[in-house]
Amino acid sequence: MRARCVVLFAALAAAGCTTPKYAQFPPLPADVACQRVECGRFSLLVPTHWRAMGEATADAMYFVEDPPANGEIRAYRSVIAVARPMVAGDTPEAIAQAGLAAVRASHAKDDLHELAVGTATLAGRDCVFLRGTITPSSYDVVIETLNYFVPGDAGAIALEFRVPEGQFDAAQPGFAAIAQSLQTTIAPPRFGGDLLWLDGDRIGMLAPDGWQRVVDPAPSLAAFTLADGEAHCDLSTATSANGFDLDRLAKGYERDKAKEWPDLRVTAIERGVRAGRAFARFRGAYRDELGTVFVDDTFFVVGDRLDRVLCRVPAAERDRALPTVDRIVGSLRWR
Repeated sequence: MRARCVVLFAALAAAGCTTPKYAQFPPLPADVACQRVECGRFSLLVPTHWRAMGEATADAMYFVEDPPANGEIRAYRSVIAVARPMVAGDTPEAIAQAGLAAVRASHAKDDLHELAVGTATLAGRDCVFLRGTITPSSYDVVIETLNYFVPGDAGAIALEFRVPEGQFDAAQPGFAAIAQSLQTTIAPPRFGGDLLWLDGDRIGMLAPDGWQRVVDPAPSLAAFTLADGEAHCDLSTATSANGFDLDRLAKGYERDKAKEWPDLRVTAIERGVRAGRAFARFRGAYRDELGTVFVDDTFFVVGDRLDRVLCRVPAAERDRALPTVDRIVGSLRWR
């Protein structure tokens, strides 16, 4: 009998060891059933089986999914959306940095550990995201968190998803779909200069201060030169019934441009997606009869349309021109 009790105790102990620390949620698919929840100047699709935590206000909503009873700790899966004050910045890059600072400040007491930061497009504008883990001081848990900071002209929206540690990947498709459902009446942020809308108001770009606009830029949509200098930026567009292959363009870029730009050396290639458009940005330098020329060449592709921003800056004008080049490329908007 004693031996049998020892075996039974060992079996129960082994079974207890298999109990997960956190309640295990099922996957959250991108097509999860949702309902739109209005909140002041923004709204969001929220899964129908989630419940409101407290009363929604004119500038905040908090919804949670009750955890199943299959773990030692029953931590919620949740979404929090809050209207925030606008952040200062006269360029997209400055606003992005201010947005990240606001996210970090909101977790100042949570022992935030950053796993990834980047950019996304929500509510028709560029925003930043930060993914990490937090250990809220009032709980003995570790939570994975995904934060978006969506800027506006007279306000901003902070959007945060939370899930128990180790369960982010299963929830990510649903989190992404909920984030993309964000709608707001807050206007997009304005920058230091007014956007110039071109091609039937389809595409806009920043008209840089201190640069002269070329009166007849054909075949480009718009062209600018730095006053009293040789720096040059132009915006062009093209269409193709067969579409455009950015992978092929990137692979052969340096070779294809060698005849046009002698001794071209590409020093950086950036790939990504912005406002639903895949892009490839090439930065490098070549030599002409006057010396070194820095080149910044960005291609945006969606469907059969390619938009291109090409900027060339002689070495003598690099310091005063390249910051403006970054602003021009970052300012592009589409309607």
